[in-house]
Amino acid sequence: MAELTIDQQLFIGAVETFVEKIRNSLYLQTPTLARLEDSVHAVTDFKKATAAVEGDSFCAIADQLEVVFVRHLTTQVIPNKIELEIIKLAIDWLAQLAILYEENLPEPKSLVAELLYT
Repeated sequence: MAELTIDQQLFIGAVETFVEKIRNSLYLQTPTLARLEDSVHAVTDFKKATAAVEGDSFCAIADQLEVVFVRHLTTQVIPNKIELEIIKLAIDWLAQLAILYEENLPEPKSLVAELLYT
């Protein structure tokens, strides 16, 4: 395991917290508009954490999640099952990227790009 700086350790913690919040809000319970609003706040906080490190892929995925969350919150519509699966895929990717980041391994940029266009 690579030696991590304090900032990197904090970032890994931020990823884990964000992933857990989204899973709890949208998957372990029935999604509601209030939980969707919680997800908007969570992604906003997470984006601040990504600014502290060089995490382009993390930021790109967070940006896309924010667009989805805000669009649904604005229209007052809960994401459908397919959209929830895509959100879940993005969250799972963030968790996997965190492992790569923690081990100081390169990001699979082409796979991240594919996810963003799903």
